[in-house]
Amino acid sequence: FIYLRGVLYSNILCNNVFLNSNLNIKLSNFASLAINNFLLLVCYKTSYKLPSKDILTRTKLFALCSTVYEIITSLKLYKDLPNYKVSAAFAKGCYPNLESVSVFKNIIIRC
Repeated sequence: FIYLRGVLYSNILCNNVFLNSNLNIKLSNFASLAINNFLLLVCYKTSYKLPSKDILTRTKLFALCSTVYEIITSLKLYKDLPNYKVSAAFAKGCYPNLESVSVFKNIIIRC
């Protein structure tokens, strides 16, 4: 809905995603958005971001799947690693084992 209105929301993470009584997703924290192609000055947290300087559709999908992973497992990706090691792992294509979330594994892998 917000993308159709020209809003680029770039802060998809568990702290900013809520469900209402009908289980519809509600987003919060719009401090990191861009409207109508204006320059975006903030970016995703490391565990939700592909190693790239640009916020692309692929980056948004990756953040969404990182959020799905966190919701299902109650764990952040590489929660015990410093940011530079998380970025290095993602750059090498190294991701956590998804066997514990086998029902959602195929969805998460595609992100």
